[in-house]
Amino acid sequence: WEADSFEAFMAGDQMFSNALLSNYYEWPAVAQNQDVEPQTGTYDNDVCSQGGRHNTIRRKLISSYERITIPNNERTGILTHPGLLTMSSHDGKHSAIFRGVHMLNAVLCQEVGFPEGLGEGFGGQDAGDDVCTTREYITQTHTSLPGCESCHGLIDGLGFSFEHYNLYGDYVTEDGHTQDKKCQVDASTTIPEQTGVNAPLDFSGQVNDATELAPLLAGSRSVKACMVSHLLRFSQGRRELSVTAGLSSDRLAAHRSCQQHQIQTLVDKLDDSGGSFQELLVQMMLSPAFRYKAIDPTFQDSDGGTP
Repeated sequence: WEADSFEAFMAGDQMFSNALLSNYYEWPAVAQNQDVEPQTGTYDNDVCSQGGRHNTIRRKLISSYERITIPNNERTGILTHPGLLTMSSHDGKHSAIFRGVHMLNAVLCQEVGFPEGLGEGFGGQDAGDDVCTTREYITQTHTSLPGCESCHGLIDGLGFSFEHYNLYGDYVTEDGHTQDKKCQVDASTTIPEQTGVNAPLDFSGQVNDATELAPLLAGSRSVKACMVSHLLRFSQGRRELSVTAGLSSDRLAAHRSCQQHQIQTLVDKLDDSGGSFQELLVQMMLSPAFRYKAIDPTFQDSDGGTP
């Protein structure tokens, strides 16, 4: 609830961890709850297929979460949290495509659908024998493939900035598409100006990894507007423009303009407060978007009248 909580959320060097996470990711130690029997609810983790510490984890009832400071050269902000990185990975491999789509859909509210018109039997392009890293594989099979680069150039460009994190969310400096060999990770990427899916992004530039991308996102009005949209959807239990039946094109455009104005007004309130989540929630509950709901124009009352 600090005044700058949005910036800290997106680009800070602190996270919340418990004893298990700190032990696994080699973070600053968090004390384990001594009141809990050490063997209560323990079991061997035999799910992970890779060697080393992945096969030796024992899960226990542990302490509550505590705030810790993460080295700035490894993680910055919520998007580099292992939980989110694991969620945006495949079962057996991290995925720049999956992470890039997640960035566009969830962080920037630029929804990416499945491409149409690929043709029957389309399966991408085989990678060359010189492929070493996952990034090189995706670049050859998707990013630079004719007909795919228009979307994958942006999707993969955002996703590549997270190449330092494997499917478990571990920070790594080497990666191998296969188990045969590994090469140095390249997490650099360039976000061109005026690119986007539904609207141009309001940030651009070249970054070396996700820790350099995070400050750009923290200062992005598009990211703030997307977060406000998510909060409104969650609080209202519906998406924007959920009642559109019977609206003329003019009224629909006015309705859309009004909703966007309310979102931008809340972004202004967030900026005015210095990025306070607490103030944002207060202003959201005071906003017309939260207090009022549009009436369905097809509704008829008991007398047959319409609004």
